[in-house]
Amino acid sequence: MHPRSSRVTDLDPSILRSKIDLGTSNEVLIRRYISMMYMATFNFWSAIECYINNASGKGSSGEKDDYKEADFEKSMLGRGVDREIIVLSLYRNACDHRINNPANKIVFSPQRKTYSNLPIDNNELQKKVFPSFVELLNFLKTEYNIP
Repeated sequence: MHPRSSRVTDLDPSILRSKIDLGTSNEVLIRRYISMMYMATFNFWSAIECYINNASGKGSSGEKDDYKEADFEKSMLGRGVDREIIVLSLYRNACDHRINNPANKIVFSPQRKTYSNLPIDNNELQKKVFPSFVELLNFLKTEYNIP
């Protein structure tokens, strides 16, 4: 692994897998878990970009480590994890930006797909979102040789 990768391992969200209560039916917890899974994976990817790939982010601050979520999502497309990034992005958008449940008309911008009636519940957490989080995490760790 790259010598500057200690920051990457510090931001590795693997420990979160065991902290998520997949049995909860509490909508507030489900929303926070989904948001946390997305943001933790995004921050992990950002650290990989910055410290392993030595790439500069294109965020509005102009700082080297300022990345856009859209760049994260686009970078995952076409690499075998399309479904996973779309699921995680859609549900994060629904949890963080919509109060209705089910959420309506969620748009995933890179491909302009519109979904309707996106439920935020335990079934979706267990069967779609959590497995997508784990697959994206495994993909990033394998792709960049992170233990």
